[in-house]
Amino acid sequence: MPSHTEKVAELLARPLPQIIQRDDTDPENTPTDDSIHPDHIFFWDGFVEDVKKTISETDLSQDVSLTDAPEGECIIVGNRFALTGRFNANVGVPLAKAFIATSGTREELKNLRFADAEVVPLFQRFGAPDVVLVELKKEGGDIKPLLKAVGEIKRFWTAKGFNDIRVSEGEKGLGREFLKNYVKEIGQLAKFMHCINLRYGFISNYESTIFVRRTGARRFELTDPIGFHDAGPTVRQCFYHFGTLLVDDPGFEYTGRMVKLRDVETSSNSFNTSLIPPSRDSTDSPPVYSEPAPENEGQEEDDEGTENRGEEFRPSQGPTAGSMAVTTVPTEDCGDFKHEEAGPIEQALSIQNEDTPASIGHSRAQSPREKETLDATVEQSSLVQESIATAVTPADVSGKPRKISDITCRSVVFKNETDTYTFDIVETVKENHHNGKKVFRATLEGQEVIAKYWPESLFKLYTRERNTYHHLPPSPYFPQMIAYGDLILSHSLERGYILVITQEKGIQLGYKMIEQTPKAEKRRIRNALIKAVKVLRERDSMHGDPQPSNVLWDSGTGKLKLLDFEIMWENYDEDPADKVEVLGILGKIDDGDSDDKAIDVGE
Repeated sequence: MPSHTEKVAELLARPLPQIIQRDDTDPENTPTDDSIHPDHIFFWDGFVEDVKKTISETDLSQDVSLTDAPEGECIIVGNRFALTGRFNANVGVPLAKAFIATSGTREELKNLRFADAEVVPLFQRFGAPDVVLVELKKEGGDIKPLLKAVGEIKRFWTAKGFNDIRVSEGEKGLGREFLKNYVKEIGQLAKFMHCINLRYGFISNYESTIFVRRTGARRFELTDPIGFHDAGPTVRQCFYHFGTLLVDDPGFEYTGRMVKLRDVETSSNSFNTSLIPPSRDSTDSPPVYSEPAPENEGQEEDDEGTENRGEEFRPSQGPTAGSMAVTTVPTEDCGDFKHEEAGPIEQALSIQNEDTPASIGHSRAQSPREKETLDATVEQSSLVQESIATAVTPADVSGKPRKISDITCRSVVFKNETDTYTFDIVETVKENHHNGKKVFRATLEGQEVIAKYWPESLFKLYTRERNTYHHLPPSPYFPQMIAYGDLILSHSLERGYILVITQEKGIQLGYKMIEQTPKAEKRRIRNALIKAVKVLRERDSMHGDPQPSNVLWDSGTGKLKLLDFEIMWENYDEDPADKVEVLGILGKIDDGDSDDKAIDVGE
């Protein structure tokens, strides 16, 4: 009769079961505003050796019940939530058994558990990690979880290139190039670790897992990916060692409160702000990425400062969108409130079209922070006025506001420093239910356009995309910006910001679509993409979110458009045009895709 038990050593030494996955209809992972600059990512040297040492020096002869079915995986997954469930079943459950069984030699391991973020009353509903590790602490008669580490789960069938990341490689290594494609995902994890004073975290797509250790305010050490089928060490062995680090860790420990962090800009090139939150030892807003953090940056941080920072607020410059009732507007940074009465629609339109500053009618003294941001934007815009003068070539859409009788429930009125605009929504083409961002197909003075809306909480994303369009030269590879400004009137939208661009022809690419695309067509896309990236390099820029969904491709004409410029990096010809963005969008280009028909991209 077969045994129903096995040794802990056998359980940990076994590779993870192969996941059974079928095509899903889950949308692409929602992009975040939490990118981390590669200069703040370092290699976690010695991790694998330490895992092997821990396993060899620990008594793992205890018996535990069998965990893995001999038949392998029996559950088919089709989305990220199902994959997270299988991760917990194949990693969380075995590790809990191992922690309990070996607690005779390490008592503190007994109470270490994998869990979902809901067990910790800390995270916002739509701002939580996928997996956490907690230590169960007895307080009086209650058992309360103490947060020790956070983890992010990505889908391996869309996270292309994740398995090929090599943090250990030199700066110009191919593995480092793949790392640049995941700075937003890693930045999201880094944000959690920073906000909650945690030292450890991990990011996994199940097929590969990267362990993260924070050793300074802006220093995050990453391992190379540990494959689910690796045997020396296995993912389970790595997590066992990881658990011993958690229970021994006295620093960056969760203090029991969520720290609200404000975003910061980096120098006058505000379109290049791909940031992790500012360090806790900073009470001002210095350039976060002006230079790499020192290797010996202090590990202990002062809670004061960050604790008292509220989220940055940019005051609305017009009546409440979506409502003509009394509005509540935060005053200067102290957080007090005052009430201002919004006028009727006629008053809103007349006020916004007077030849006066945009803030008239809702005057409020600008804080030094707001003035600094505005001055930087104006300074940057003045440098590129000549280049963008020819960019706004569509029909004149400025000036004359429409009559009240022409405004319907689908109309949206917005205003910038010089003009007021009105467009009518035709349909919503994309909506992010997590953060409220929306994209519309619309008409502006009879012209078909794309209108993007950001709520007030996403002011920085709006500012970055607007500034990027100002910065880019007229080019056939990007949509043209027609208008932008503060939303002042809408039936369905709350206060926020609008950016209108030209509507372009083409099909939005996707990972599955690219996999099924013939090689000849891939070459056409690749060559057009390289030309588009060259234009970015001419402006010392790199696209910060290179994925297929940010590309429009018209196969009939061979025209390609790059989209979504909320996150950009500085890049002074450091990366050839056929790297980074091309890898992120098309994945590895095998020998069959790289022939003499491809254009010369140079060095």
